[in-house]
Formats: sequence, structure tokens, C-alpha cells
Amino acid sequence: MKHFSLSTAFSLLFLAACGQGTQQASQVKGHPEYLDEKYTAQTSKDNLLVTPIAVPEYKPSKSVIISLTVLTSSQQHAMAKALLDSGIETLYVMVPRYYAHKTAGQSPDFKTLKDLGADLTKIVLVPAKDSSEKISEGTSGNQYLTVWARDWSPQPAYTAAGQLVLLDFNYYSNRDADDSAARSLVDLFNQDLPVSAIVTSTEVVSRVSVPVYNEGGNFMNNDDGHCLMTSRVTDANSPQAIAEAAPDNARKKITNDEAMDKEEVIRQYKEKAGCKQVTIFPRIPYEGTGHIDMWAKFLDNQTVIVNELRDEVVNLDWYTEEERSKAKEVQAYLEARAQDIENLGLKVIRIPMPAIIFGYAAYSNASKTEIIEIPDIWRSYTNSITVNGNAITPRFQAMDADGYVYDAASSEFIGTVPLTEAYPDTALIKSYEDEAQRAYESAGYKMSFVTVDNLISMGGAIHCTTMQIARNPGGF
Repeated sequence: MKHFSLSTAFSLLFLAACGQGTQQASQVKGHPEYLDEKYTAQTSKDNLLVTPIAVPEYKPSKSVIISLTVLTSSQQHAMAKALLDSGIETLYVMVPRYYAHKTAGQSPDFKTLKDLGADLTKIVLVPAKDSSEKISEGTSGNQYLTVWARDWSPQPAYTAAGQLVLLDFNYYSNRDADDSAARSLVDLFNQDLPVSAIVTSTEVVSRVSVPVYNEGGNFMNNDDGHCLMTSRVTDANSPQAIAEAAPDNARKKITNDEAMDKEEVIRQYKEKAGCKQVTIFPRIPYEGTGHIDMWAKFLDNQTVIVNELRDEVVNLDWYTEEERSKAKEVQAYLEARAQDIENLGLKVIRIPMPAIIFGYAAYSNASKTEIIEIPDIWRSYTNSITVNGNAITPRFQAMDADGYVYDAASSEFIGTVPLTEAYPDTALIKSYEDEAQRAYESAGYKMSFVTVDNLISMGGAIHCTTMQIARNPGGF
């Protein structure tokens, strides 16, 4: 499709994130603490009853969290099957409160997964506390469960004594259902314990409410306590972001939101997540989420894969000159970050990054009376999940997105149309997959690919839609 730069007369309407951020200031807001609940979070900034240490993703996992919507809306049954086959004990599926079924075996939503040979007895449905009790109210707005489980799930951590701790970071206040995941899980995990159970006991799964706005896709760490993220986190905790939170905070009766500078964010991560060193990189230019998982990933304690945007992609005839200039900026960014990570004493393996589809507009009919907007698409083989020695990795076959159609004269929105055209770098993809596979296998992983074109067109892929819960790693 012949394309041209987006006019200011048109603006993309889709959620461009494994969150919903933009390249500008974040709209992330806080979540409430309900003091009358059985297992209220530890909320003190400086006097925690437990000392948790976030567990790296590459450590053994006992379970994974996803959302029902990744199956019902995105049809990612193959991904769920790969997760169930990865050696986990349980696949937790967050569902709305109105959901009529108590088990996966009772629900027609899991029939395709069953037909794939999946063991449905390993699936546990978890009603999200702040989701809607009525189906008429639960299909949009703040009570709707999104697919982005990585971002709204708690970060798993353990204490030296072996207690599982859920680190509950602040999430978007206009996503109440998503933001209730940690509270929902901690009640499930502790449901058979007496009220008198001691919060520091290893029998209790504890929840620590971390007063930092950040999504799970913008955090990665290793055994040495090195925690990496981008300046998305400082954007999200800026005075401007906190000011933008006021309407939703008023609705939820939150009065204690505070802006944080870089130094305070780092202090919080050291205190709450056990980080010994925190590195905050600049966020990648033009990409909407700002998340580090769109371009880098720890494979083990010393090895990080980092995307490489190669000249053969940057020089594609398909790009306009403006887009080529943007691609060169991204290329330079990735070169600089790879060097930064090497300078931290870590081993860097570069893997190819497919061509970026920069959002563009094109005439959708011969008479040029309608214009269609194409979303940004940032494909990346770093957006995988590593579970028990398995690397479940994105596969990109052809564009699978919704285009937004407008009247060319009036800019009036007309509707959406499916986009299924080939990617401009199709001839390169097989060799890129092979190279990514060799990188994962060099670190000892068994590789499997899952097609996720419909997810990546919304701003995320496999990592963005999954969160692992580690086994007790010991040795802290």
C-alpha cells in the first residue's frame, strides 16, 4: 500500500501499548489500597515487614498468569498451549467477575485449547476484584480486563526465608480490573489460611504495594541484583503525570500519590525489589510503550540479547525518506544501548529486528475520498517469555491489524477494516528467525515460535501478555 506521512488532521485511535503510553508524558496513575480486605498490602515506604528480592524471569517458574481476553479476543490458544507444556504447575487466567464458569473445563472459551491437547486441569480461573459483575458493563472502560498481563501482574519476589511476595506496582487508574490482579491473586493464594496467620510466615503469600508507576514490560533483572529499565519509569512518576492522575484518583479516593524523581525511583527499587544497581536507559524513540522488553532481554545472569536494526532493513525501498530517518535514529539508539549494557560488564548478543512499520496514512480507494490509518508495528524477538528452559518466541507472518478509515474531506471517522498485507521485509524473516533461535539456543533454551501478528499490531507480543511466578530460587 502506497503511504505518506500522517497528517495532523488524523490521529490514531488504537491503544499503542502493552500499556497505553505515548512517547510523551505518561498517563499512568495509582491504585487504591482497601484496608478492610483480609490481606492488605504492606504500604510503608521504609519499614517493610519482609525484605523481598525480585526473581529474574529466566529462573524456574511454577506458574504463569494470562488474561482470558488473550484467548477470547486475540485467539492466542497456541501460546497458552505452549505455556501449559513448559513445565509449569498452573496457568492462572484472570477473568471478569461476571464470568459464569468456575473451571476451564466448564467453559466453551477453552474448547480450542482442549482440542489442541492441553491439560485444562492445570488452569485456574481468577476473578479480578475490580472487574464488572455485569457483562453489560465489562466490555470496555475501567472494568475491562485487557490482554497485557505482563504490565498489570505483580512482580514475583521471595524473601531469604522462602516467602513468596507479590510486588504490586501502580498501574493505570482507568484500568481498575487490570490493577486489581495482585489483590485478587493474594486472596486466592491465602484463601485456606486463618486470619491470624503471621504476615511474615512462609505459608502466607505477602503483597507489597510499591508506590512507583511502572509496567512489568519495563523491568528486567538478574541474579546479581542488576535491574534495567527505561526512562518510561521517570516519565510515569513525574509531577505532570501525577497531576494528570487527579480525576481518576478523586474517583478512587486516592490522596497520597507523590511525584518521584529518578533518585527516589531507584531507592524504591532497591528497597522493594532487592535491586543492588538500577540502570535507567533513555526510552527508545518513536515507540509507544517505552518498555525495555521491546528491545532487550536477560537470557541468564550474564547474557542480554539486544535488537539490531540492520542496514538491509533501514534501506528498504518501502520506507519514505522521513521513515528512513526515523529508522536510522532507532538504529543508532540500539547501537548505543548495546554498548551501554556491555559497559555494565554483561555479555551482549545482537539479534536482528524486523522492519518497523511506522504509523502512516494512505488512500483506501481509487477516488481518494477515504483515508486509512495504519498502526505502528514494532516486531521484536526479545518479546518472548522464558519458562523452565523454554523460549516461547513471537513469529511474524503477515500484518494482522485494524485500520481506521476516515472521510478524506471531513476527517469524520467511518469505521475499521482488517489489514492483512505482507510485511515489507518478508524475504528476510526466515533468516531472522533462524538467527534469533541460535541466540536463545546458545543460552540453553528450547525454542518454539507462536504467531502473534494480531497482538504486535496492538503494541505487544508474548512477553507483554504473560507473567511468570517463580519457584522459590533459594540462595538469597
